[in-house]
Amino acid sequence: MDASSQYVWNIRFINEIEKRPGIWNESIKSRDSQKQLWEELSQVFNNKSVDSLKRKYKSLKQKFHQQLGTIPQTNNEYDVDPRSFESDWPHYEQMLFLLNEFEAKKNEKRKPPSPEEVPVPKKKRVEEIVKNLVEKHDGDDDKTSAEKQTELDVHNVSSENMLKEGTSTEIMVRPDILPVPSADDGLYHFLMGLYSSMNELDPIRKINVQARIYAMLSQEVTAAAKK
Repeated sequence: MDASSQYVWNIRFINEIEKRPGIWNESIKSRDSQKQLWEELSQVFNNKSVDSLKRKYKSLKQKFHQQLGTIPQTNNEYDVDPRSFESDWPHYEQMLFLLNEFEAKKNEKRKPPSPEEVPVPKKKRVEEIVKNLVEKHDGDDDKTSAEKQTELDVHNVSSENMLKEGTSTEIMVRPDILPVPSADDGLYHFLMGLYSSMNELDPIRKINVQARIYAMLSQEVTAAAKK
C-alpha cells in the first residue's frame, strides 16, 4: 500500500473507531462489547484480522500521544489548547476525539492520594494508638499527678516493647511471683479465657485492648491505695 493509499485507509479507520466509543471510552467500554466491536471492524475492513487492527489502533494512539507531548506545558498544564494546536501529523485533528480520555488518565495520575489511601506503617499505627490513649488519660483534670504518671508508665511499657518486630505482643508476666492456681481459682480461669479471646484479635487491636486494661488496672490500684 503506497503512502497515499495508506493515508486514505487511516482516515477511514479512524472514522470507524470514533463511531464506536465502546472501544475507546473508558466509562462505557467492556470486554464483551469490545470483542463485538472489533469483529465488526474486521468485517468492515474485508475481514482483516482483529489483532492487526488493534495493533494499528495502538500505533495511532501512541502517535497522537507523542504529538500531545510536543505541546508546550507549564506545571503540567498546556500553554496552548490542544484543540487549536497545529501539528505536522496529518491525523492529529482527526484523533482529537481521544483527548478527553488522555486528559482523564493524566489527571488521575496527578491526583494526590486521599488520607485513607495513604498506607500507614504498622509500627506507626500502633504508636499512634498508644499515644492517643496516653493523651486521653493525661488530659483528665480530675486525676492527680501521681495517677497520671502511673498511667504514663504503664503505656510507655507497651509503646517500646510491644512494637519490636518479631516480638510477641502478649502481656509479660513474672512466673516467680505468680501463685500456683487451684482448680476453683475463678480469677485464673477468667484470665485464661481473656488470654484466648485476646489471641483472636489482630496485633494492633490486641495492643489497643492491652493498653486499656493496663490503664484500668492502674486506676483501680491507685484508688485502692488511697483507702
